[in-house]
Amino acid sequence: CIRDRYHADQLPMVKMGDTRVESLGGGMYKVQVDVKNERAIPTLSARSLVTRTVRPDIVTAEGGVEIVAAGWVVDRNRPGQTLMIDQKDLTRILNRSGIPGRTTRTLEYLVRGTGSLDVTYSTVKGGTVSTTVRIR
Repeated sequence: CIRDRYHADQLPMVKMGDTRVESLGGGMYKVQVDVKNERAIPTLSARSLVTRTVRPDIVTAEGGVEIVAAGWVVDRNRPGQTLMIDQKDLTRILNRSGIPGRTTRTLEYLVRGTGSLDVTYSTVKGGTVSTTVRIR
C-alpha cells in the first residue's frame, strides 16, 4: 500500500550536523554539536514519552577532555539561553524528549583541555550516529 510505504519512509533518521568549537580562554572551550532528525516522525513518540515503554535517546561523549557542563541550545541561530542538563554523569546523557521530526537540536558542552571529543547519539528507531570534534 502506498500509505504504508510513505509511513515507513518517514520513520526517524538521525544524522550528525555541524560542529563548532570556541575558545573561552584558560583552557576552556565551548563545543556545539548539531543532531538532526531528517524525517517527519520524532525519535520518541508522544505515547512512549507518557508510558516510558521505549528507552530514551542516549548521547555519549568520550575523549581526552573534561566535560564541565552540558546543555541544549534553545535557538542555535541566536546567541542566548542554553538549557543545562542536570545529570551527574555528563558523558552519558538521557534525552527523554527525543528529537522532533524535521528538526535540528544543538547540544553544547563546556570542556576543559584539548584533544578530541567523540559524540554519539543513539535512538531506538532512528539509528546511532557519531562524530569526532577536535578541540585545540
